[in-house]
Amino acid sequence: MATESQHLADLVKANIVATHAYQTLLAAKRGKGDKDCFASGKLNEEQIKALVAHQVSLLSEDPKAVQAWAKGKPSAFDPNKDLQPLLDAPVKTDDPRLPVNVIAAYFQAKAKTDAARAGAMANLYQIMFEIDRDGDVLQQAFRFYAALGLPACYADLKLPYDDATFTAMGKDLAPRFCQTPFDSAASVFVIMGQKITNWGMRHTGRRDRFVLANELLQEPEVKAMLPAIQAMPVQRIATIGHSFTMDVNWSSPSAFVPVAFSLLAKTNPAIQTRQWEGGGLTPSHAFKNFYTEALAWKPDKVFLVMCICNEQDTQNFTKMLRGFAAQGTKVYWFDDLRQPWLQPTGAVPAIQEIPNRDEFLKQQAEQEGLTIVEVGKVLKASPLKDKFLSLDGIHMTEPFHRLMAKQFLGFLCGSRGAKL
Repeated sequence: MATESQHLADLVKANIVATHAYQTLLAAKRGKGDKDCFASGKLNEEQIKALVAHQVSLLSEDPKAVQAWAKGKPSAFDPNKDLQPLLDAPVKTDDPRLPVNVIAAYFQAKAKTDAARAGAMANLYQIMFEIDRDGDVLQQAFRFYAALGLPACYADLKLPYDDATFTAMGKDLAPRFCQTPFDSAASVFVIMGQKITNWGMRHTGRRDRFVLANELLQEPEVKAMLPAIQAMPVQRIATIGHSFTMDVNWSSPSAFVPVAFSLLAKTNPAIQTRQWEGGGLTPSHAFKNFYTEALAWKPDKVFLVMCICNEQDTQNFTKMLRGFAAQGTKVYWFDDLRQPWLQPTGAVPAIQEIPNRDEFLKQQAEQEGLTIVEVGKVLKASPLKDKFLSLDGIHMTEPFHRLMAKQFLGFLCGSRGAKL
């Protein structure tokens, strides 16, 4: 009878197999990658997609049921549904030059741990190399491993997690890799290490929106707001925003909106909050995907955090303002969440907004009742502003989100106004 460690090893192996199968498709479509390392063998595209579907299904299983099965206890988990098809799949993953194998060997040696625990961390890196599945499959894998007690961050292996460590890791490991269908150069290891750290610490509960909210409650500025926060009347507050508002944000343990909402839930549970979110969110995307549901929720206040990129966006922005106003919802916008002074020298913004955005928003304030909440002055005056921008040149780090959470809370409880 298989032991718990053998069952855990099988779960990790199954995810490595499915991820590698997916990457053989990437290699074929991109025309990149070592032909021996990333060969699909006898599997066709539909068969590979079926394996990927098995992985998604496996990662969606109740972790308590999976854990009970691993321990040999009665469980509703059926290993024949998704696990066994992945273990039986004719996918070749034993080449020592594959990044997942090089990284697994690194963790096994550095942490002096077993193959399953090292493999779990290596699998997280393996998925992360792709980038395009960061928001779904990778997050599922983090949750899956954390729930099973497998490593989901460096702290789980009692290893250091600083940029110097990540830099040295990249220089050591990248030269050993075979050619890959994605960027696996030494230079990507710092940003990947930061992602593993922030996402892993979040999924293990070591450092997430709740931890940040509790830390903020200990700061004098927030302590001074607490009576006003607790006195806030019953109301519904919503946000419709891009990645700066999203808990899944990689560059910080959480974002300012979920941190602020977590603090409100703890200190004034009568206040109801909801988020609608999407990476790179524009008014057109928001109008199509979120507006109707948000409107039906009937919030008292709604904060829009979006990228206004074209004429259609301006039209849909105005439509949303008018719809919310018609039912009595007050609409707000933060000015200058990302000023040019936050850009690295010579950098081109990843998303190009309309050149007259500020004039358009001023017009919306004058004609449609939009309230613009000033935060740019505070961000610009912060002594930590040089640390706001993350390595990808797009997202913001924890110091930014802590400061914005305090500004958001201050405005909501009335300790500061829309204008500074």
